[in-house]
Amino acid sequence: SGIDEYRRREWAVRADGTIELVSLADGAQLESRALFEGALPSASACNPEDGTVAFGFADGTLRLGRIAIAAQFVAEESASEAERALAPGAARIDGPALVERTAEGQLRRLALEVTLEPPLSLGSPVLLVDQSVLPSGPAVATLCADGKLALSVVHRSENLLTGEATLELSSCELPYAPSGPGATRFAPFALRIMGAGDNVLLLWRDGRLSRYDVRDFDAPVEAEVLDVLPEAGAEVTALAFLAGKRTLLVGDSLGRVQAWFRTTPADAGTLDGARMACGHRLEAGPSPVAALAPSAASRMFAAAYSDGEVRAFYATSGVELARARLADRATPVLLAMAPREDLLVARTTNGIAAWQLDAPHPEASVPALFQPVWYENYDAPEHVWQSSSGTDDFEPKLGLVPLIFGTLKATFYSLLFGVPLALLAAIFSSEFLAPNLRVGVKSTIEIMASLPSVVLGFLSAIVIAPIVQGTLAQALLAFYTVPFAILAGAYLWQLLPQGRAVRWQGWQRFVAILASIPAGLALAWLRGPVVERALFDGDIESWLDGSRGTAFGGWLFLLVPVAALVVSLASGNLVGPMIRRLKLSWSRASYTRLELEHIQS
Repeated sequence: SGIDEYRRREWAVRADGTIELVSLADGAQLESRALFEGALPSASACNPEDGTVAFGFADGTLRLGRIAIAAQFVAEESASEAERALAPGAARIDGPALVERTAEGQLRRLALEVTLEPPLSLGSPVLLVDQSVLPSGPAVATLCADGKLALSVVHRSENLLTGEATLELSSCELPYAPSGPGATRFAPFALRIMGAGDNVLLLWRDGRLSRYDVRDFDAPVEAEVLDVLPEAGAEVTALAFLAGKRTLLVGDSLGRVQAWFRTTPADAGTLDGARMACGHRLEAGPSPVAALAPSAASRMFAAAYSDGEVRAFYATSGVELARARLADRATPVLLAMAPREDLLVARTTNGIAAWQLDAPHPEASVPALFQPVWYENYDAPEHVWQSSSGTDDFEPKLGLVPLIFGTLKATFYSLLFGVPLALLAAIFSSEFLAPNLRVGVKSTIEIMASLPSVVLGFLSAIVIAPIVQGTLAQALLAFYTVPFAILAGAYLWQLLPQGRAVRWQGWQRFVAILASIPAGLALAWLRGPVVERALFDGDIESWLDGSRGTAFGGWLFLLVPVAALVVSLASGNLVGPMIRRLKLSWSRASYTRLELEHIQS
């Protein structure tokens, strides 16, 4: 079944092959016609995303097609006099079609369009069928009465002179044995093709599921067999794919809805290295699930239960969005959600019911923001932030924990480097800097403080980041080698004769300090690759991404300042006083050589 995007009409195909068109304004039947001239479909499939349908028959034929309520804007000159007289917001029934004038003044015509391709012969009665439209063309999975389970690619050619279309099938047979090992007392219940067309699912009523890997079209394999309903006596009662056909919703007789999708864990133990996992279990309903209706635009879906209750969920977070109940407690037979997710329609044994939906941002919830969420095709629940995507089957990932943790981490490391530099710079400029230079330095610092941090961050991202990216190990090592070079230079300065050191207190000492900075940078440049190989498995970018190496290098890098602080405190409180008592009889050079040896150790 399906609904047009303007919420005016709903269509459904009955089990006898009759299609019905109903007005959602009053529930009146507008059209009813047989699609197959008396032939009864033995199997059918419909994709709510694009309206493609597939029908199998007991005579072994297969019909593909598309059903949709098409909207067409009518030019004023081609409209009838009654249609031109319509006021904005008014509508007129024209047979099974609806003509209405929009608020903008345009005439819009809504009509049911049914397109069926020529029949294809499979040679045996069709029991189950499913279809997916792939970039390469339609793919059809079929299970026939002769026990043949096949995946076929449809090739369409058209005669340029007559316009007649011809369909051909290229098929591969899947390794299925109706009475082989693992067979159950149930016949297969449903056949489904997953989104990319590389996996086919065969499901039984008792929950047994076989997944076939058809990436190699010439050699498909049964990659996995699992039980989606391990509870004794439980049965599958409804199936549907979420948008993108990668997540399978399974409704059962216990009133539960489960969401299953492929994962690729390291311990999968399957032929293709993948494994189906139940990522979400929604709150159980009061009775067996009778029908499922996924949204064509998001991860929202609705579930109808046999006692007449209807619920709307958001699959990713498992949050219940709305709940309603049929007035007469009739059993829902079909359930459909409007393309804009603003209307839900249920066909029951007694008629049609409809509900307005208002869920503007169902993806945003407290669990989705702050708790690990099991996203589609992920191996486990994770905290993930992903703000956009280029696909229609995008699953919003709004976890704020990575953003919060990243902000705190960036603040911590910024303070770790910034606070010592800022405090030491402030002490030096206020206590040791020459008065004639202090004014200029102070003015420069104040001007820099007036610049917005966003601008500085932008300049860093545009200018500094591309430079540092290629020499990341050297840049990080420079934070250690430059202070080391300055400190070593200060100790070497003490080796100068005392008289000369006193005479060189001016610009000479300043030049010596500046010379130690390039020395530290040169040391970082030379030793950076060595440190990268030793601590970060030879590629620090991949190490930061978590794809290689261990945490040892990171902890060692971070704990060096802490170790230096501990050594400094121990040296100042224990070793320093002892040396000061001994140095009374030493020369200045001897004491300096001792301190240099202490640094090297």
